[in-house]
Amino acid sequence: MSGCGADYIALIGVGGPQADRTFEVGGARFELEIGRRNLTVSDEVVERWVRRAALMLADYCGGFPVPELDVRVVSGVPGGVLFGQHWRGRRVAVLVGGSATPGGLETDWVMVHELAHTAFPDLPRRHLWMREGMSTYLETLLRTRSGVFTEDRAWRHWARTLPRGLPRAEDGGLDRARGIGRTYIGGALFWFQVDVEVRAATNNERSLRDVVTAILDAGGNSRRRWAVARVLRVADEATGTAVVSQRYRELALAPGRPDLEALFARLGVSISGREVVYDDDAPLAHVRRAMYRRAPLELPAIEPR
Repeated sequence: MSGCGADYIALIGVGGPQADRTFEVGGARFELEIGRRNLTVSDEVVERWVRRAALMLADYCGGFPVPELDVRVVSGVPGGVLFGQHWRGRRVAVLVGGSATPGGLETDWVMVHELAHTAFPDLPRRHLWMREGMSTYLETLLRTRSGVFTEDRAWRHWARTLPRGLPRAEDGGLDRARGIGRTYIGGALFWFQVDVEVRAATNNERSLRDVVTAILDAGGNSRRRWAVARVLRVADEATGTAVVSQRYRELALAPGRPDLEALFARLGVSISGREVVYDDDAPLAHVRRAMYRRAPLELPAIEPR
């Protein structure tokens, strides 16, 4: 995340009593700094919250994307988990209010989003949507495949959220994106389409996960700055398709407007109120079933039972 929220984190600092912890996840060393001012959850709960998010990402990527990371939990304000910021694969800070609860941390998206930034290279400013969209897409994907969310909840989320990423009449392509809707949700829509279409083209033998791991294998974590052309080349080579470069031309260089209703119908997903109805005879039903297949991952409970 960037903007006023991130500036606020930098402004207030940690402040007050602090607790420091060190641990390892996925081959990476974590230095955790916890601001205790008005924070009601224990240090153990905070550490397990960070560990859970790191485990989800490490499992998806085949290891945590960077060798070490400083994580600061900034406290001293009202509310629950509010927002965060990531600094080039070296530090993450998340602002947590005094009313945060273990249950809220267990399903939180902010820590997952900020850690997921480590799995993608830094890009020129006009491609901010690509970085933020990747983290926005992964925050739901990782929590669902890890069992934090149900598949129904994930599809309700996408049905409600993805239309906010579509271009308005005056918008250009994503490379000209402005505002949260186009930058974060429009970017997530791009990667959602990539995941679906790569799976469809390869009968689920390839997916967005192959894009992420290939970029990381080529050294493209968030400590490195890449040109977008390199991202497109590595992604297409990893999937054996031209899906990523084609979608870039259609959605980033031009204001492409995917037909989400038709795409959901092809996936065999329809939403009726709170109910999700699946059509296993839909042409891409096999893709839908594979997208959120549970990972063989046991997450530590936020509060051990």
